[in-house]
Amino acid sequence: MVQIVKKILTQTNSPSFESYLRYANKVYDLDIKINKSKRVRRITLRVCQFSGELRLTVPSLIRVGAFSNFIEQHLDWINLQKAKIIKQIQIAEGIKIPIFGLERIILSESECWEDYSLTSEKLTVPTPIFQAKHKINFKDQIKNVLIQLSNEFFNDVCQRDSAKLGVSFSKISYKDPKSRWGSCSSERKLMFSWRLIMAPREVSAYVAAHEVAHLVHMNHSKSFWETVRFLCPDYMSHRVWLRYNGKMLHRFIF
Repeated sequence: MVQIVKKILTQTNSPSFESYLRYANKVYDLDIKINKSKRVRRITLRVCQFSGELRLTVPSLIRVGAFSNFIEQHLDWINLQKAKIIKQIQIAEGIKIPIFGLERIILSESECWEDYSLTSEKLTVPTPIFQAKHKINFKDQIKNVLIQLSNEFFNDVCQRDSAKLGVSFSKISYKDPKSRWGSCSSERKLMFSWRLIMAPREVSAYVAAHEVAHLVHMNHSKSFWETVRFLCPDYMSHRVWLRYNGKMLHRFIF
């Protein structure tokens, strides 16, 4: 999500505010979502990197002219961001998704008797069956496999890294957050995004090292980064990979 902020003076609402939104949508092809707030004195504009939707937070009392000027002054910037939109991909049989950084076709086969079969070329799950009058969803099957692979991978790496530091964690959970790849709580609970299993192994191992290091240092001090380097000497290159490629892991719709 990219954003731009501009300070403005708030004034009374204009009756033509909504009509301008319709105009901007028709003339500039802008899908605008507005959130009005009495607590802000700035227009905050974010462009969703997946849908291209413009999400604006504006003062509750705003003159339509100030709003329209803001939009039109930043049209070039908005169009530049829209050009960078990442195409979203619906999970379906026959498409390719990365697993451990390697793209593989996802399929279902009636002769797959295990929970899944993973090779260098494909990920196969059993053909969806009917249970309690409801068909098992193929997307859910793939998501469950990714979570299972995540559990196997991160449990292994975190056990190894925590042993090196002489510490322990209480549990690991897997979620799908939008703004972080992992976390470590004061209760020594670790959390990882299951989407990381689509990244190269060494990148996911860096995230594991990062969170395990928080078991010793609940901050980002120099000592913390020295601990990360001890566990993952090439961590900087993996941070760079996530910065430039991490958003691609969110393009898959489950």
